[in-house]
Amino acid sequence: MKKTMSLLAIAGLVLALAPAAQAEPIVTPGDGYAGPYRLVFATSSHPMADASRDMDDFDTDVTAAANAVAELLALGTTWQCLGSTTAIDARDHTGTNPSSTGIPIYTTTGLRVADDNADLWDGTIQNAIWLDDGTSPGSDTQVIFENATWTGTNSNGTAASSGDGLQMGGDWNIRISRGGRTDSGWMSGVSLNGTDTRGARMYGISGVIPEPATMSLLAIGGIALIRRRRRA
Repeated sequence: MKKTMSLLAIAGLVLALAPAAQAEPIVTPGDGYAGPYRLVFATSSHPMADASRDMDDFDTDVTAAANAVAELLALGTTWQCLGSTTAIDARDHTGTNPSSTGIPIYTTTGLRVADDNADLWDGTIQNAIWLDDGTSPGSDTQVIFENATWTGTNSNGTAASSGDGLQMGGDWNIRISRGGRTDSGWMSGVSLNGTDTRGARMYGISGVIPEPATMSLLAIGGIALIRRRRRA
């Protein structure tokens, strides 16, 4: 009877852990990569990036956009705006400074954007980040108000402070990117008035998403621990 109850307890634990163990991210990296990774996307909305707002507001924008998608919400990860303000550079805000190695970054359609932090900020990316990652590419990669995102950032991940565009959180000439680009224009394009009611979109980047096998290993480890305790 005790043996039967132990088996039932273990079976119950397996069932309890099954949703977490079997949960799949919105994508499986399309190149066969099986380690931890991050996701990046462009919001569908046109939030403002003027002087009335700061990085906390921008993080709130991209988090709300991500959590509105059930599959992204299920990941249980954090989301940050991939942009710069006067207070912080994009590469520091998002933990992608080239001084640290980092991990691969993908679009939500499984296309690799960068191999690591240095690759993200070397001036080019491997695949374009369209609006909604390809579902609504727009009619022209050069159309500012259709595919642009607020970035306030140079192509190396530092805050823009001169030339064609400044940091986010200002009223005038904020640096923007152009959707569909893989050259430096993916992050550092032209500029847009921060108070323009047509606005632009924002890039959101996730925290670290563990490989799918991680939760399965945790479940197996939990079962093994119960068995060891029973034997003791």
